[in-house]
Amino acid sequence: MFVLDLWTDTIAAEYTGRPPFANDLYELVRKTCMFYNAKCMYENNLHGIFSYFSQHNCTYLLADTPEYLKERDLIKTIGTGNTSKGVRAGTSVIKYAFKLIRDWLMKPVTKIEHDAEGNEIETSMPNLYRLRNRALIKEMIVWNPNINVDRIMSLAQLMLYREEKMVLYHGDLQGGRNKTFSSGLEEDPYFTSNYRFIGTNKPPKWMHAPE
Repeated sequence: MFVLDLWTDTIAAEYTGRPPFANDLYELVRKTCMFYNAKCMYENNLHGIFSYFSQHNCTYLLADTPEYLKERDLIKTIGTGNTSKGVRAGTSVIKYAFKLIRDWLMKPVTKIEHDAEGNEIETSMPNLYRLRNRALIKEMIVWNPNINVDRIMSLAQLMLYREEKMVLYHGDLQGGRNKTFSSGLEEDPYFTSNYRFIGTNKPPKWMHAPE
């Protein structure tokens, strides 16, 4: 399991393990989604996770099947109910996901460093060099179709979900992070008269004793 921070486009958390029971893993995934305010993209041809999330009234934490996969003829249809969540990991989808992994690994990232005099130096490096999971790197090095590569397949699902955000935000993953979404309501006289005291020792007008 990998968690992607969309603000920085970096992996924020990961988990590798094989608990005694499948439900133990599903619960870990569920809690991770809740903690990181994330949604889970998963292989929906593998049964179990949808039922578990449904039992806990948490299907909203499961990501919908991306529309762009149908538009690009990578899947035939988007189902309903439990088939409307996750992605069926067919051959064409996996190949496309591997391409997305490669593109993400090679994506240049700007980094600010300081020289001996304290001057800022702007450098660029691929995402590959920011990976901290040695086991994932080793899996990618030795990958071939005949070995079990769960980490890579998990990363594939992550990149498929990331691509949906790339499509939605036209390549800007921050999605308007620096834009201001204000209606001006916060400057209404009601708030400016009664709540300006916050952070000061002055009480609001409604706390004053009647004269």
